Amino acid sequence: MITVTTPVITLTNSDSGEAPYLVDLVGFYDSSGPKLDNDERPNGDGDFDEEPVYDSALYFSIRGKIIAPGNPTAVFALRRQIMGLKALKSQWPVTVTDPLTTGTLSVRLVGKILFDVISEDGIAEFEIPVKAADPYRYGAPVRVSNGLPVSGGGLAFPITFPITFGAGGSDGRVIVLNSGDADTFPLLEVTGQLDAGFTIDQVGTGRQVRFERLVPLGSTVFLNSRTGRAYLDVPGNDMSGFLTRADWPTVPAGGASTLQLNTLGSFSGTPTLTAQTAPASR
Repeated sequence: MITVTTPVITLTNSDSGEAPYLVDLVGFYDSSGPKLDNDERPNGDGDFDEEPVYDSALYFSIRGKIIAPGNPTAVFALRRQIMGLKALKSQWPVTVTDPLTTGTLSVRLVGKILFDVISEDGIAEFEIPVKAADPYRYGAPVRVSNGLPVSGGGLAFPITFPITFGAGGSDGRVIVLNSGDADTFPLLEVTGQLDAGFTIDQVGTGRQVRFERLVPLGSTVFLNSRTGRAYLDVPGNDMSGFLTRADWPTVPAGGASTLQLNTLGSFSGTPTLTAQTAPASR
């Protein structure tokens, strides 16, 4: 069974009953195309190779049908419902659940919605053409948090009884996981106060994001690893100009990454790194 959920309607590939149902997801289970420049060798056979090769957007259509004999208003009520997608001016979510995966893509219309009234007595077919600029399906995100590295207490000498140990330390690291079959990009949040900014290091890879600016107490820097942008407190408050290094972390397919928060200067309060990661599937 396959279920498709949009902001205005949910469809399942079952034609039992008189509710609208899913007929097909045209192109959805195809792969997205590779972005290749086809730079030909001027004095030899073939093309120059290129690396890396990225994926293009994914285009697909949601086809559905309604069979409700003796209920003429059902067809026209369905049309009004589906045309509600025309009112959505920005990207909107489509969630597809099949026997293996539940994932969500952000899409927008790329053509007119087709609505064919086969019989005004209750039979109609429709098609919704969409484009997912990011071609991957994302599962439910998982959030993990940790603070700055803190050294732990030890055992004081000479030993006296009863023995007292110092407070436990923290490595300041978060481990992010990706159960999907495509690389994914974590969304990062850093709370202040950090007087000169911070770095986020991907342990073992040399990748680092470096943000050099005061992060006030009570404020949060949001960093989008996929778009390469940074914001302070609200999406419109772009602070990407304060990124002096932007080797963005990724989480490999079926793998994990370890991220560590470090301060570039003095700090107060309890600065915290939070990573939100959604598994990605092709």
